[in-house]
Amino acid sequence: VLLSQFGRIMISNMVNSVAAGIFSFAYNIYNILLVTASSLDNVWGPWFYEKIYAKDYEEIKSKSSLYIFFMFTLSSCVMLVSPELISILGTKAYDDAVYCVIPIIAGGYFSFLYNLPASVEYYYEKTQYIAIGTMMAAMVNIILNYYCIGAFGYLSVAYVSLVTYIVYFGLHYFLAWKISKRFLFSNK
Repeated sequence: VLLSQFGRIMISNMVNSVAAGIFSFAYNIYNILLVTASSLDNVWGPWFYEKIYAKDYEEIKSKSSLYIFFMFTLSSCVMLVSPELISILGTKAYDDAVYCVIPIIAGGYFSFLYNLPASVEYYYEKTQYIAIGTMMAAMVNIILNYYCIGAFGYLSVAYVSLVTYIVYFGLHYFLAWKISKRFLFSNK
């Protein structure tokens, strides 16, 4: 919630509410994936905890690869049709959303990926890392947004979100490896 809202708030305060509306519209296209990922995570989580408890690491690696590939494919498909979705669902006033939606969806994909290593942190009850990682990512997001909005305009917030989610995922992937002492997910 922190990471998804800061950009909109900063656009509204630093640019104007029209730009914030265009960005929000692009973000709503991403919400198609967010709802899907959240629903699937309700199934993934219990399955993952059952498999990690049983130390069935190969099954985790195998199924997580399929899960990751499925979400990658779905994200790619939404990216491909996003310009059409924007033109169908919005008016001409929202045409600039097409420049935001691809990096937002790509960032959302890394946000989805974060849930995999976060499951390891939850399982081993190392949730303080989740809080620390979230606060670090939020600070990076705010600092980059402040600089980039001033230097490049409000469209840069979409790219900052992408960078932030990549860092967020990378940090938690490293922490999951450090906590579990193994790569539970394929590095491919």
